[in-house]
Amino acid sequence: MAAQRFDAIGNFNFIVEIDGVAQARFQEVGGLNASVQAIDFQSGKDIHARKIPGKAQYANITFKRGIVVGEFSDLWSWCENVMKGRPDRRSGSVVVLDDSKNERLRFNFFFAFPVKWSGFQLNSSNTGQQHIEELEITAEYFEKA
Repeated sequence: MAAQRFDAIGNFNFIVEIDGVAQARFQEVGGLNASVQAIDFQSGKDIHARKIPGKAQYANITFKRGIVVGEFSDLWSWCENVMKGRPDRRSGSVVVLDDSKNERLRFNFFFAFPVKWSGFQLNSSNTGQQHIEELEITAEYFEKA
C-alpha cells in the first residue's frame, strides 16, 4: 500500500467573510495574533511569585487588497458608519482553502469594527502599479472554528 501523500496548503488560498459585505476578496490578511497576560501572584507562604493567566488580548486584523471598484462601497460604508459615530460591529471569518477550494481551516472574529483605512497613492509616473487598499479592524476576540 502506498504511503498517503501530504500536500501543504498554500498561503494564497483563502477567503474573508464579513457580515454585510457582499464579497471581500483580499490579497493579504495579517494580525491573527492572540496573547495572554501573565500576572504575578504570591501568597504569604510562597518564596517565589507564581504566574497565573490574566486577560487574553487580540491584535488588530489587517486586510490588504487591490482597489476593486465594484467591491469598494461595502467596506467603505462600514468604515464610514464608524467614522461618523454610528456603532457598526460585525463578525466574520478568515477561511483557509485547499487547492480544490475546500475549507480546511476557519478563524471566526466577533464584534469587530474598523479602526483604520488606508487608501491609495496616486502618482502618474508609477504606471502599471496597482492601488492597494488597507483595512484594519479590531475584534473583541477570535476563535478557531
